[in-house]
Amino acid sequence: MPQYLLDSKGTVKRQLMGVLAKEHPLPLSALHRRIGALFGSRVSFQAVRKAATQLADEGILTRDGKKAYSIS
Repeated sequence: MPQYLLDSKGTVKRQLMGVLAKEHPLPLSALHRRIGALFGSRVSFQAVRKAATQLADEGILTRDGKKAYSIS
């Protein structure tokens, strides 16, 4: 995984992409837990949901019927 995706100073969107590059598809709750574990950052669930929704609207992420996200 590229180092810039592992940067703990990165944005929530970048952290989401880093997690999904390693493992996918994941629901929001799993994404939230893995961001906290992998990056050691305290990000709210709402921030993860907002970032994932924005990335999905931009066509970068896709959602399946179970609300699991993966990289397009």
